[in-house]
Amino acid sequence: MTSYVNYWAPSRSLVRAIPLPSIRERRSGTETCPSHPVVDALFERLGGAQPVPDEAAFNVFSALTGTLTTHYAYLATLTSWAVGQGIAPADADRKALDGLLADL
Repeated sequence: MTSYVNYWAPSRSLVRAIPLPSIRERRSGTETCPSHPVVDALFERLGGAQPVPDEAAFNVFSALTGTLTTHYAYLATLTSWAVGQGIAPADADRKALDGLLADL
């Protein structure tokens, strides 16, 4: 990370963050590493800051959230198929999402 800090001079702080799409509705916490008062305060206003203790933990969260794109594509495929079968788009969206989240 030192090379990035030098690139962004004069700042001497570099904080990594993983905001998810639901941040736009303030429904998702954002992992940050390392914790930084200004960055954490920003994400607290946008759904919550979740500082993680180190790069190894941050990388685990990064891998976990990286799978979300696959889930979104899967839902879009299901919805598209249902619409092709004559289901209204809003109903297809709702049912596909309900099926994914039913047991959470």
